[in-house]
Amino acid sequence: MTTTPGPDEEGVVRLRVPRLPGAGVACTPALPHALRATLGGGRYDVVHAHASVVSPAAYAGASVARRLDVPCVMTFHSLLHATARVLAAADAVSGWARAPLVLTGVSNRVADQLRAALPRARVAVLPNATDVVWWGARPDGVPPRRDGELRVVTAMRLTRKKRTGDLARIAAALDGAPNVRLVVAGDGPDRAALARAGHARLTLLGWQPREALRALYADADLFVLPAAHESFGIAALEARAAGLPIVGRARSGLADFVRDGVDGVLAPDADALVHAVRALVHDAPRRAALTHAARTAPPLAFDWARVLARHVALYEALIDGREPDTGPWAAARSDSSSQRSTT
Repeated sequence: MTTTPGPDEEGVVRLRVPRLPGAGVACTPALPHALRATLGGGRYDVVHAHASVVSPAAYAGASVARRLDVPCVMTFHSLLHATARVLAAADAVSGWARAPLVLTGVSNRVADQLRAALPRARVAVLPNATDVVWWGARPDGVPPRRDGELRVVTAMRLTRKKRTGDLARIAAALDGAPNVRLVVAGDGPDRAALARAGHARLTLLGWQPREALRALYADADLFVLPAAHESFGIAALEARAAGLPIVGRARSGLADFVRDGVDGVLAPDADALVHAVRALVHDAPRRAALTHAARTAPPLAFDWARVLARHVALYEALIDGREPDTGPWAAARSDSSSQRSTT
């Protein structure tokens, strides 16, 4: 269950619920009744609700599922921050986070925050996924680049929240380095300011489709993601699957697929992030070692097949009344598929 519009494909069922006029948010007094009418009648074995920072439909769906005694999974896609106190207070009053509900985070970082806020809840990890093999294959018809330029790349939304200012600092740090370029794929409100800075080593590509990103990564040397509060970091995972060493922030979701000092660098703060990029640009042997590790150990635990198997295993445990696997995320076991109906 998510309020994000999905594809019009077979197997995707759109649940029509009332939305707040003008805002388009599924948050009206009629929402619980609409959800009860939709989820009732024994048509579903499991409800899976997806929540971000503000997700009234997800919370309402989990509440309705509990009242109907339908097992429910609720996945948090954002770091909790102040939301943790709200969740803890609500659970103390209503006990909303207890069985048959299982809370999951998209990374161990999010799951740890849930466990700290709700120590009596059952918490697991259901990570995001990508096509690891596809990202790791060189695109057809793209010849190797022969200009000798070292390329640091990123793909991100250019906003203050994602710390676009740190990209400007990295570009400034590279201005004096010969034959180095910072290539930015992405768009957003901070793009104009980044362009006006006029850094000689900076190229802004704008938004790029996944095929263009794969071609970009195939000839890049390093991927950087400056955001300090990434709950997961799907763009970094795609670059990691493409065989690039990653420079990002510690205490984020990146730690699930980036081994600090092995196939990337996880910096404790913005200054350390800028320093790490600059140091790797000037340290070819270390850069080569990180690249070798990244290419020889792709993040297969985050391939779609394994992550979907993790989902199915969790659903089946809840349906069968078994305790789900609530340990830290590791490579998912190969679980059998199920034809049970979920939403």
